[in-house]
Amino acid sequence: MTIEAMLASGRRLRQSGQFDAAAVGFERIITRAPGNAEAHRHLIDTMRQAGRPADALACTRRAIDLCPAEADFLQDFAELAAGFRFTRVDEALVALLLRMLDHPGVQPAFVGAAVLSAVGADPAIAGLLTAARPGARPFRSADALAEAVARLTANRLLLRYLGLIPVCDPAFERLLTQVRRGLLDHLAILPAGPALAFAAALASQCFINEYVFRETGQETALVNGLVAGFDAGSATAPLTLAVIAAYRPLHRLDFAARLAGHDWPPPLGDLVRLQVAEPLAEARLRDEIRPITAIDDAVSVAVRAQYEDNPYPRWTRPALAPARRPVRDLVAAMSGGMMAGGESGGSRTEVLVAGCGTGLQSIWAATLYPGASVLAIDLSLTSLAYALRQTRGHRVEGIEYAQADILELGTLDRRFDVIECGGVLHHLADPLAGWRVLAGLLKPGGLMKIALYSQQARRAEVAARRFIAKKGYTGTPSDIRRFRQDVLALPPGHAVAPVTESADFYTTSACRDHLFHVQEHRFTLARIEAALAELELRFCGFYFLESDVAADFGRRFPDDPGMLSLENWRTFESDHPLAFRQMYQFGALKPA
Repeated sequence: MTIEAMLASGRRLRQSGQFDAAAVGFERIITRAPGNAEAHRHLIDTMRQAGRPADALACTRRAIDLCPAEADFLQDFAELAAGFRFTRVDEALVALLLRMLDHPGVQPAFVGAAVLSAVGADPAIAGLLTAARPGARPFRSADALAEAVARLTANRLLLRYLGLIPVCDPAFERLLTQVRRGLLDHLAILPAGPALAFAAALASQCFINEYVFRETGQETALVNGLVAGFDAGSATAPLTLAVIAAYRPLHRLDFAARLAGHDWPPPLGDLVRLQVAEPLAEARLRDEIRPITAIDDAVSVAVRAQYEDNPYPRWTRPALAPARRPVRDLVAAMSGGMMAGGESGGSRTEVLVAGCGTGLQSIWAATLYPGASVLAIDLSLTSLAYALRQTRGHRVEGIEYAQADILELGTLDRRFDVIECGGVLHHLADPLAGWRVLAGLLKPGGLMKIALYSQQARRAEVAARRFIAKKGYTGTPSDIRRFRQDVLALPPGHAVAPVTESADFYTTSACRDHLFHVQEHRFTLARIEAALAELELRFCGFYFLESDVAADFGRRFPDDPGMLSLENWRTFESDHPLAFRQMYQFGALKPA
C-alpha cells in the first residue's frame, strides 16, 4: 500500500472515531517515512481527539525532532504544553521549552505554568521550594543565600522565565520573596559577580508583576536607605541597583535619568532598558495618541482612571499569528465547519479592537487577518502608550491607536469586517448599550468576537469581592499586596481560596482588574442568547475552549458537531460550572 493510501485509510478511521486503529496506521507511515509531516500531524490530532493529551505531547516532541523544517509543530507543542505539568525534565526538554518561549507565535504567559512546572521539577530548585515555608526566613546567613542563588542561577530556564512571565505560583512566590529579602539583608557582604545575574532577573520579575510581592516595614526602611545613598560610581553599584530595582521601579527614582547613560554590565543594561528607557518612551508617546470621542460617562471615567494607574496586562513579547486567515475560515473553525462568514471587501480586512488595553489583542489581529487595517481604541492613554511602544518595538504594521469610549463610537464614519471586544463590555454601566453601538459598526456578513464573564465560573471571584468589601481593602498597591497575603493564608476549602488558581492573582494590575474592578457584570448563557437575538446576531461558536471542555461536550452531545446549541451549552455548564473560567469567548455573525 502506498503512503498516500495509508494516509487516506488513517483519515477515514479517525473520522469514524476509531482512534486506536488510526494511530496504528499513522505510526506505520512514520516508521516507513520518519519525515512525513502529514502523518505526524494526523497522529497528533488523533491523540487529541482521543482525549490523550500526554500522548499527543509526546508525538509532537517526536515530530519536532523528525521534521525540523516544520515550524508549526513547535506551535502545537506550546498549545499542548499549556495544559501540561512536567514532573521530570532533561536537557532536551529544557532546550525545547526555551525554543518555545522564543517562538513568535507563542505568547509566553500562555505557557507560563507549564514552564514553571519544569523549573520546579529540577531537584536543585525543588529543595529550595520545600524549604520556603510560609513565614520562614531561610537565608539568615550569607552562605545559605549564596548557595541558593547559585542553584537558581544555574537553571537557565528560570532566568529566562523571570524576565518574561509573572510567577503565578504561591511556592515560587514565597521563595523569590525570601531570596529578595536575603539579598537586601546581605548586600554589603555578598560577592557582586555571582549574585548579579540572578538579582537582575529577579528585579525584572518584580517590575513585570508590579511589585506584588510582600514587603515588610523593615524592608521598606532598608530600601529607602539604599535609594538615598545610591552612588552609580561605587564598586558595589551594579548589585545595589539590581536590589533596589527588585523593590522599586527605577524610572520613578530621582536618579533615573542618569542611569540610561551609564555603562552597566550586561545583566543591568537590559534591566535599565526595561525599567527606565521603556517607561520614559511611553510617557513621550502619550502625545501621539489622538482622542476620537469624548469620555463623559461616569463609569467610563472611573474605569479610565483605574487603567491609567494600572494598565493591564504588562507583557514583554506578543504572539504573532502564524498565518493570515480570512473571516470565512475562522468562522468555519469556530463552528466546526457548520457556518461560513462573509468576505471582507477587497484585499483589506477592516478590524476594530474595542478596548485594546496594552496591545496584545491588536497585534494578534494585525497579523491574523489578510490585509488587516486595525483601529484599536481604549479609554486609558497609559495603556495605549504601552501598546504603541510595543507595536513599534516588534515592528507590527497596520494598527492605529486612538483614545475613545465604546459608548460614543456610534458617530464613527467607518464600518468593520471584524470587531473584537474581549473582556470589556462587562465593565460598562450598561453592557448591552455598548454592544448595540458595536453591532451598528459591523458590516453585513461581518464577525464580532466577544468575551464576557460567566456568572457560574466567577463564584470564587464574587466571594472575593465580598471579602474585599468586608475587610475594607482598596485598590491601592499596598492594599492589594495585603489582600493577597491574607488570601494566601486562607484554608484550602475557603470560598475565596480558588482565586489563587488564576494567573490574574499574581500581578498588581491584573489582580485589580480581576477582583477590585470599579464596575463588573456577569452573564449567563440565557442572557447572551437574548442579547444576540435583540441585536440580530447569529452565534457561531466558542473559541479558546479548553481542550477537555471541548472533548467532554463532544462526547455529551455527539449530535451537535458544530457545538452551536446554546441550550446544550447551558446543560453542560450546569454540570461543569468552571467550564468558562476563561470567560465566554464566542463569535457572532451579522447576517448579510
